[in-house]
Amino acid sequence: MHSRNTGTAAGQFGPVDACDDCGMTLSVPRVSVVVAAFLATSMLVFVPTSAATNTADPVPTARSLAGVTASLNPYVAGFQSPTAVAAAQDGRGRLFVAERAGVIRVVKSGKRYKTPYLNIKSKVGSSSGEQGLLGLAFSPGFKRNGTLFVTYTAKNGALVLARAKAKKPGKNKVPKSSVKTVLTVPHPDATNHNGGSLAFGSDGLLYLGTGDGGGGGDPQRRAQRLTSPLGKILRLNVNKSCGKKRYCVPAKNTYRKAPSSTKRLVFANGLRNPWKISIDRATGNLWVADVGQGKYEEVNVVSPAQRTVNFGWSCKEGPAGFNNDQCGNLAGYVAPVATLCHEGEVAGCSAPLIGKSIIGGHVYRGRSNLSLVGAYVFADFITGRVFAYRDGQTRQLASLGYVTSFGESEEGELFAVTYSGTLYRLG
Repeated sequence: MHSRNTGTAAGQFGPVDACDDCGMTLSVPRVSVVVAAFLATSMLVFVPTSAATNTADPVPTARSLAGVTASLNPYVAGFQSPTAVAAAQDGRGRLFVAERAGVIRVVKSGKRYKTPYLNIKSKVGSSSGEQGLLGLAFSPGFKRNGTLFVTYTAKNGALVLARAKAKKPGKNKVPKSSVKTVLTVPHPDATNHNGGSLAFGSDGLLYLGTGDGGGGGDPQRRAQRLTSPLGKILRLNVNKSCGKKRYCVPAKNTYRKAPSSTKRLVFANGLRNPWKISIDRATGNLWVADVGQGKYEEVNVVSPAQRTVNFGWSCKEGPAGFNNDQCGNLAGYVAPVATLCHEGEVAGCSAPLIGKSIIGGHVYRGRSNLSLVGAYVFADFITGRVFAYRDGQTRQLASLGYVTSFGESEEGELFAVTYSGTLYRLG
């Protein structure tokens, strides 16, 4: 579910419906597009991260990665096409694994609970392309309010951000009736490049990554268009300070006073298919892995305090030029800190730093592998390589085929899931 092609036109937020189960909806005019055959698949582009309490590094982070390795040990099996992993940060030691069809399951002490934590299969469209339940993030105040957020593709293909609420935070089941739509992003022309990754920042705001809508090469030129919600990272305030509104526009958003209600939510533009995004619990920096077109996979990092952020697509793919007609205004351009190249497409591209479909991870802040502290751990879905990036260096750590997502435990230990259904712990 993170493939490399597909496309649509821009849109605006529609009016808020008065019903209790309705949120804001982006209305995107339907555009008929002939989509060329998909380039290599890049399976799922998913995973969210809830904000965690900052923890001090046990060791300095400005160190070489030379000689650093890691193990990925099976922890729990039996999941069905998992797409996201998250912890609630409520002191109960649970992990939560989202499955593509629309189910979230509880894991605790190496055991997968049989009863679903949340089952929204009836709401989720997951039969085509990269569609399904894509993102999961717990409110920073979950221990008190029992609120969590999910993203999924609806039956009509739209990307839906929804809120759910546990009757009691400690319960191992959330009623489907508590699920309320917060925001809908239409996605009418393709079944890939949905994005859907979620992360709460240390600022308490919710960050949502969206794909460019699909179709090779950003055919509708959405990623650089600030009035389109696609190919972006949107930033929303979903806290109590918004009163009865499902969300409000953060005061710190650069375009918060723009006439376009879509543009007001834009934190960053210029993304193809961000799969996944995460917040470093120690620094608050936002890390974004963006799936490439035909030459490069890229890793980006930016402080949420930065005003104008543009990751370059589709003017640029990694360090290379792509659509020249999209290079007119790259204000706030942020170059990738690391790239993987596509073998045979980039001169000099050779193992191990090759990839086909990047899977974003987290900056490691755990204690079971101190040599990795401060390193961003990520993977490539197709090649099965697991990498670490730190201080300008990228190194392969291990191999694990078809990783779809990473997640952090309450203590900052890293876990990975594979599309075949196993949760692994990094050591």
